[in-house]
Amino acid sequence: MNVQKFQVDLDSVITLLSKHIYSSPKVYIRELLQNAVDAIHARKKKDPDFQGAIQLIVNTTPGNTLTFVDNGIGLTEEEVNTLLATVGASTKRDDSGTYLGQFGIGLLSCFMVSAEIVVISKSITGASAVEWKGKADGTFSSRLLDIDCDPGTRVYLQPKPGMESLLSPASVKALATHFGDLLPYPVLFAEDDNPPEQLNQGRSPLALFHAGNVPDEQQLLASGEAIFSNKFLGAIPLRTSRNKTYGVAYILSSPPNLAEKPKNKVYLNNMLLADDNTEILPPWSFFVKAIINTSELKPTASREGLVKDDLLEKVRRQLGRCIRNYLAKLHEDNPELLDNIIRTHQLAMKMLAKDDKELYKIIIHYLKFQTTLGFITIREYLTHSHTIYTVYLAEEYDKMSHIAKAQGIHLINTQFDFDDAIIAGIKRIFPKVKRQHFSFQDLLGSLEVPEKQAMDVTQVLLSTASDELSTFRCTPIIRQFEPAVIPAIQYADDARNFEHYASRIEKELPPVWSSLIEGLPINSGSLVLCLNYHNSFIRNLATMADSPLLRHFIRLLYIQSLLLSNRQLTDKEINLLTNGLDGLLQYFESGDQK
Repeated sequence: MNVQKFQVDLDSVITLLSKHIYSSPKVYIRELLQNAVDAIHARKKKDPDFQGAIQLIVNTTPGNTLTFVDNGIGLTEEEVNTLLATVGASTKRDDSGTYLGQFGIGLLSCFMVSAEIVVISKSITGASAVEWKGKADGTFSSRLLDIDCDPGTRVYLQPKPGMESLLSPASVKALATHFGDLLPYPVLFAEDDNPPEQLNQGRSPLALFHAGNVPDEQQLLASGEAIFSNKFLGAIPLRTSRNKTYGVAYILSSPPNLAEKPKNKVYLNNMLLADDNTEILPPWSFFVKAIINTSELKPTASREGLVKDDLLEKVRRQLGRCIRNYLAKLHEDNPELLDNIIRTHQLAMKMLAKDDKELYKIIIHYLKFQTTLGFITIREYLTHSHTIYTVYLAEEYDKMSHIAKAQGIHLINTQFDFDDAIIAGIKRIFPKVKRQHFSFQDLLGSLEVPEKQAMDVTQVLLSTASDELSTFRCTPIIRQFEPAVIPAIQYADDARNFEHYASRIEKELPPVWSSLIEGLPINSGSLVLCLNYHNSFIRNLATMADSPLLRHFIRLLYIQSLLLSNRQLTDKEINLLTNGLDGLLQYFESGDQK
C-alpha cells in the first residue's frame, strides 16, 4: 500500500480563512496576541515569577512594517519545523486548557494582510535562535541564526497591496487595544522610535472583578456607561457556580429593537472573542447588554464564537438565574426600580414570568394589562371585578369594550404577547378569582331583555326586520343596554365571518385559489342584529307599522351595525346601503306619508 500525505494549497487555505472562517482580516492582531499569551503562559509554568510582556512596533518608513514581540517560551528549530511548517498543527503544548490557541491556524491569519511572514524565535532552552520565512504561495524557509538575543518570538509583517491601512499605527494601536485590553500581561505599542505606551489599561467593567470580589453596582454602572456610552437602569453581576464565567448585564434604559438578537461582548481567558455574541445569555434576556469573560467555554474554529454544547447551555442557565435573582431581590430592596424596569421591558418580563413560577409571583404584581378600566395591574383590576373577563382577539375586544364596560363588565385584552399565558396562571396568586373567556355571545347573553309590554310593542319592528334581512341570514333581537346612543350591534359566528372574508377576497385571488373557495360550504353561518331599546330611535321605529319607510330604516340600521363593528362591506351590502339611502330620498321627495 502506497501511503501518501495530503498536499495543501496554502493560497486556497488563506482564501478559506479570510472569506469563510474569520469575519475580517482585522483578527490577525487577535491571533498574534493569542499566540503571544500562549507563549508567556508556557514560560510562566516553568518560572511562576516570570514577568511577561507583549510589544507592537510599527515602523512607518519606508512602509508600515509591524514587529510583534513577546518574551514567552520561544521555539526551537524542531518546534519551528513542526508547528509553523505544518498547516493545522496545534500550538498547545499540553492539555491544561490554559492556552487560547487550539487550532494551529492563528499565524496563517497574518497572510490575510501580508504576503510574507517572518518569525525569529529563541527558546528558553538555550538553543540557537531560528528564523522562519513563510510566503502566501505555500513556500517557506528556515535557518539557524548566530545571534545573541533574549528568549521569545518576533513576528515581522509588511502589508500586501490593499491592506496598508490595517498595518498603520492607528489601526494596529486600536486593534490591539480592542482585543487585548484585559490581557494579564502589558501590551505595549510604539510608533517608530517613540517611547512605548501601555494599551491594556483594564478599562472594562470586567477589570473590577478580582479575587472573587463582586463589585459595587454603582461602580459597574459607571464603568459600563463609560464603555458603552449609554445610560442603564441597573447593573447585574453575573457569575457561574465555578466562578469560571463572570461579568455584568446592563439593563437597557429603553426597549430594544425586537427584530435583532441581543449582542453581548464576550471574552475568552481575557481575550476579546466577540462584540456581538448572541448565545451566552438566554433568549428572553434581550433587555440587557452584557460583557462577560469565560475560561470554561470552548471557542469555535474562528475564535469568534462559542461552541454550542451542553456546557454552554449550563452556563447560559446559570447566568440567566443571576438575572432572575437580581429582579427578585429588587422586589424587596427597590420596588420602584423594579416597576420602572418592568414598565420599560414589558415583553421580556412577561417571557420571564410565564416560565418561572417564583418570578411570576413577583412580576405579576407589576405587569399592566389593557382593560376597559385603562392600563392597570391585576390587583387594581380585582378591586372592580372578582371575575377576570379576557378577550383574545383585538377585533372582538374593540367591538365589545364600550358596551361591556357600560354593563359593568370589565374586559382584559389578552391579544398582546404572552398576556393570555400570564392570566392563565393567576390562580396561583389569587386562588378565589375566576377567569372567563368572554365572547360576543356572552355579551349578548348579559344584555337585559325589555319588559313584556315593550317586547309586545316591538313585534312589528322585529317581524319586518326579519323579513327584510332574511336574504342576509340575519336574525333581529331586541335588548336594552348602555350606552343608549348605540342603536344596534351585530354578531356574526365564525362560519359567517369566514364566508364574508372569502367573498371579499375571492376576486383578488388567482383562479386556482378562487375555484377552491367556490367549493367551500356557503350559507352555513348566521348573524344576529341586536336592537337597543334604550335608544330613542329604536323606540320610535317600534311605533311604526310595516311600510317602505320602516324597511329603509332597517336596511340602514343593518349597514350601520356592520360599520360599527369595523366590517368591510361586500358588494351586496353596499347595494343595500345605496338602496336604503335612495329609498329615503324618494320618500321625502314624494311627500308620501304612508
